Amino acid sequence: MSLIDLVPAHPGQQPRRQDVERVPDDKLRDALWTRQARRCANPYCDSEDLRKVDLQRNHRIPRIRGGDDGVLNRIGLCANCNARKGAKTWGRFLDEERAKLPHDAV
Repeated sequence: MSLIDLVPAHPGQQPRRQDVERVPDDKLRDALWTRQARRCANPYCDSEDLRKVDLQRNHRIPRIRGGDDGVLNRIGLCANCNARKGAKTWGRFLDEERAKLPHDAV
């Protein structure tokens, strides 16, 4: 069974929080670390080759905004990016990160 199998399929619907099985933290960290090739999920972050223990788990859609703990809603960030993201949605966080870049880099 893969971690994706733990997230119930609801075609056309967002699973309710209580419908999503929680993945143990060590398995989630392993999955995120592997999926993200040992890097922070923020494409604008220059951290490379993160140690697995330094990867901090966060939510694309924060729980306070209705997000769940399912694997598909989870991302791994370095400590600096995790602190800057806080309770923002993933899209808003990336927009803010992109806005910090020099205009010729965008």
